[in-house]
Amino acid sequence: MAQQHQRESLSPLSHLAPHHVLLSSCQISQERFYILTPASLHSSVLKSLSLAASSQTSAPANTSIIISTLLTQLIEDHPEASFATDFQNPRDWVLNNAGGAMGSIFIIHASITE
Repeated sequence: MAQQHQRESLSPLSHLAPHHVLLSSCQISQERFYILTPASLHSSVLKSLSLAASSQTSAPANTSIIISTLLTQLIEDHPEASFATDFQNPRDWVLNNAGGAMGSIFIIHASITE
């Protein structure tokens, strides 16, 4: 009877404490699995945007310059990573309809941990 009363007096969230500790430790060690860092990704994007801006081309050509330059830069900076590179193939683009906005996206890199 005392054990039953003790179980009832525990907080309803007390069983989540071990899970919280596990997830917190996983979150801390997660960064060692990152391939791309925000700083290196930012640098690659800035290089591709500046090159596209200096080319003074129209929007479709400008987009191609941005993507191809970004892909080249990412491949050079991160040879160990796997990137999708065939952005000219329409079958590699994903249609997206989220929040009432429709568009298409090309996924360069996807990762569970990043």
